[in-house]
Amino acid sequence: MEEWRSEIIVRFNMAPEYSLTKIHIHVATSKNGIPHTSNWNPRIGNFEYQETFTDITRSFDAHIPLDSSEQASSELYLSIHTEVDTYTCIVR
Repeated sequence: MEEWRSEIIVRFNMAPEYSLTKIHIHVATSKNGIPHTSNWNPRIGNFEYQETFTDITRSFDAHIPLDSSEQASSELYLSIHTEVDTYTCIVR
């Protein structure tokens, strides 16, 4: 009996001086399942998982729930978009 996972975890680890401000993630069972325009540019506003950060966030684990068709699929497609800022830490 195979064990099916109910979620996928996407881990973000930023380089020093960079911080996540937004992430957008979409999981699909085919390339066509990723929201896109007619010329295949991703429609990140339609991605199913979105997170916004207001504090300095250098690492984050996104837990993305999988629906039954995604759990049963032998192949998954992920589309990920991030927005980042730079920051300077001043120690006095």
